[in-house]
Order: sequence, then structure tokens, then C-alpha cells
Amino acid sequence: MLNASDNELLCRVGPDTPMGSMLREYWWPVMRSERLEAEGAPVPVRLLGEDYVAFRAGDGRVGVLDERCPHRGVSLRLARNEDCGLRCILHGWKINVEGHVEETPNEKIGGARIAALKVRHLPVREEGGMIWVWPGSGNSPAFPDYSFTKAADVSVMMGHIRCNWFQVMETLWDPAHVHILHFQDETFDNQFGGIDDVGFTAYGGELHAAGMEGRNEPFGFSYRFTEGVCSGGGMPIWTPTVMPCWVYISTFSENPTRDLAVLGHVPIDDENMMLIQVTYNMNGPIGETGQRTRMGMGDPDNFVPAHHTRDNCWNQSRDAMAEGSFTGIGMNMYSAGILLQDQAALESMGGISDRSREQIGPADHAIVQGRNAFLNAVRAHMKGLPALGVDADVSQVGI
Repeated sequence: MLNASDNELLCRVGPDTPMGSMLREYWWPVMRSERLEAEGAPVPVRLLGEDYVAFRAGDGRVGVLDERCPHRGVSLRLARNEDCGLRCILHGWKINVEGHVEETPNEKIGGARIAALKVRHLPVREEGGMIWVWPGSGNSPAFPDYSFTKAADVSVMMGHIRCNWFQVMETLWDPAHVHILHFQDETFDNQFGGIDDVGFTAYGGELHAAGMEGRNEPFGFSYRFTEGVCSGGGMPIWTPTVMPCWVYISTFSENPTRDLAVLGHVPIDDENMMLIQVTYNMNGPIGETGQRTRMGMGDPDNFVPAHHTRDNCWNQSRDAMAEGSFTGIGMNMYSAGILLQDQAALESMGGISDRSREQIGPADHAIVQGRNAFLNAVRAHMKGLPALGVDADVSQVGI
């Protein structure tokens, strides 16, 4: 368990919080590149508790600006996207992709005053099929050389989950849950059965996780289990977490052309997050594993249906449970069903889970390691040290 103050330290991400200050030192993906059309409608972005708009200018450049017009605070979501900038609909002020106010039609000003008019804008990169921003202050660090941003083929899916980002990431440090939450009604077997390249096979032995080993890394940390359900059938592999949010999950296959996957956890605010699923192949087109991963996912910009909520108990079917489904959630929805099961479990913990009431045990060692890694990192940052892994070489992680 965690005490209340450590729980707050882990979970609060606003601009005036220690974790929020550290997380602003990293590059964050905020949407798929395909979502922005040249001279199309601005798209809202909420990241780390702050609101922005993203747009693609007519020349293809992308701008991410503070949502409020600097004149009277009108939302730039309403703005016209024209002449390589956003034009506020209230008085026609035009702001370019760098945040400079170029025109103020309601007042004929010039010189020093108009030169000083500026909207906060974030440094932007387009990599791996996504729009990335750096929300810090000062000069941005070099963009990380993630393997999936250089892959031969990549597929990106995003989904909004209504809880704190950290409790979603913790679930990836808990591989045993796969064999309970997902395997008991053969969800994974239906999804991946018959593919030789996948280590997702039903475990026939006792459902336990043991022999957990962890190690610190320049980019974050890694863990593995050497015994039980999570040991990879006698071939234990290290599962790396790359700061600030990336958990690499892979098959147990040694096939060098296999499809790979990484999950990103982006804090929208304290009680909302965007889960990103990246499927990629370093050597050629995404194969059968990746194709099945995308099966049934629906909207790539939000694969979590809005009608699955706490109010309707995430559309859980007791009839389906009586007929053999373990959870009664996400039946016959393939990958989307697997993620809906995760969504229901995680949102049911509350917007921010009260970890002081947990009864964790040996199978949760990787979760404890992850919490300690982030707590140590944020405390070091509070003392003035660089954010962990912000300049680490991550080019070989996940390959």
C-alpha cells in the first residue's frame, strides 16, 4: 500500500505539482497525425490538466496553441483555419503556428505592441503516425529515438479512459491479470489462437506469478518473472518501461520479423487519460498478429465506446456470465473487448485509486517496483536533478 501523500505525489499532474513539473520535461503524443487535415477544424487537446488546440496549416505545418485567444479568451476551437494560422471569430485576430499574433483587424496597431502579442505554443513533432508536443518551458530536449517511430509499418489506436493515468500503467506491470481477467472466457485465445508467432497462449499450470526480478535502467526500469504464469513458458523476458509512459509488450517468439507492441499512457488530467496502443513491425508490413490486434477496434481515435460507463456498469451482461463468460464484458469484440475489460476494472477503482486501502502481495512486486521508480524519479527532480531518462538512448528498446 501507499500512504496518502505518496499517492498524491504519484497521481497529481497539474502545472503546480511535483509530478506535473517532471512530466512536462518529456515529449508526449496527443493524437494520430491523420486526425489533422490541412485547413481543417482545430482539434482540442487536453494534456496534464491544461487545454490547447491543434491545427494543420495549409502548408502542412502543425501548430499546438493555448486554447484561449489572447485578446478576450474566446476558444480557438471555434477559429477559422486560414492563411497558415487560426483566426479568432470574435475580432479576427490571427495567430500563426508559432503563436505569434499576425493580424488584429479590430485595431490598427503595429510595431512593438503587435510584436509582443503571442499565444503560448508547444514545440511539435510528427513521428510514428502521431503528433507529439513538449509542454515544458525553455528549450525542448532532443526527440527520443523510439524504435516504433522508425518502424517499417506502424498502426496507432487511442482510447479515453476515465481514471488516473498511473493506475492504467500499473496494470501493464501486472501480467498475471491477463490470465484471469482476459483468459478465463478465452478472450485472448479467440483473438490470437492459431498464430505461431504469439506467446499469448492459455497457461495450463497453477495460476501464480513468482520469481520476480527487477532492474533499474537509464530509461526507466525493467522487470521479469522467472516462475509461474508470467515466466514466458520457461523463457522469461525483460519487460521494459521507458519514461514517462511507455510499457513495451512483446510476444515470446524469437522470430525477428514478428509484430511488436507498446502501450503509452498519456495523462489528460488527474482523473482522465489516453491509452495509446502502437503495433509495429521493424522489417515489413504488419502481419497477422498486428492485423488481429486491430480487429474490432472501431474508431482509431477513441476505441473505448462512450456508452460503456460506470452508470451502466460498463454494459456487463450477467446472462453472458451465466453462459460461460468470466467477466460478461466485451464478448466477441476481440482486441476492443480485451481493452473494455481493462477499462471496467480500472475505472471501477475510482478516478484516483486509494492505494492506502490495498492488500498487495508477492505477485504485485512489479507494481511496487514501478511505483518506487516513479517516486524516486520525481523526488530527484524536486531536488533539481534532470528528469529520469529524458536523454537516454531508447533506440533498441522493444526490438
